[in-house]
Amino acid sequence: MQGFAEQAVNEARLSLKGLQGADHPLLLCRTLYGISRTSTMTGDFATADREIARLIEVAKGSNAQLWEAAAHFLKGKLLVERGEFAQGLLVLRDAFETCDRTGWHISYEEYKGALALGLAGTGRLDEALIALDDAMATDREGADGRGWYAPELLRIKGEVLLQQAADQLVLAAEDCFNQAAQMAREQGALFWELRVALSVARLRMSQGRRREVREPLASVYDRFTEGFATADLLAARALLEGLPP
Repeated sequence: MQGFAEQAVNEARLSLKGLQGADHPLLLCRTLYGISRTSTMTGDFATADREIARLIEVAKGSNAQLWEAAAHFLKGKLLVERGEFAQGLLVLRDAFETCDRTGWHISYEEYKGALALGLAGTGRLDEALIALDDAMATDREGADGRGWYAPELLRIKGEVLLQQAADQLVLAAEDCFNQAAQMAREQGALFWELRVALSVARLRMSQGRRREVREPLASVYDRFTEGFATADLLAARALLEGLPP
């Protein structure tokens, strides 16, 4: 979250390498979950797809039903990120039903956010906002009232509001982006800051405010020192290169 994607991936790979030949299936599940989650967030969908499939296989073989449910959450989120919204929704709903039945609580806010993106992708915007409100209510129950995923939930809410194509909701969306950026800065979550900056940049581009895009986006982008091959940084670079100096 601090913007060190390459370090995160290297640590995950070292953890996985350290488990080679060892009979620790639950520890392997935890490691595969971390790799799959990180790969999905950074846009390395091929790795995420491969490691999620491996996680499901290991979890089933060990009768680790909690990790199998976690893998299906990841699978649903990956499908949504790929734009396969309908299939992603099916997988996510099945995973939520499993958790409702068992009482497990697996990164509820994160996967509710993915569910909201899937609903928005299929045009069910009101349902998406309900899912986001549910996720944010759960997030506020944390120890400090705003958990690690709060900036992303607010950013997603802003994006959903913009899809409703009502002029009066643009201000509400901008407010969501402003809150998300502030929370991200307070957390030291440069990764979230970049995503918010991209959302704001795209909004201003759509409004014809191109000259207001470069400075705020570049101010975030320029603070990164690695991870330049990840999806969000590539998107930011492409946008910046297309702007007037």
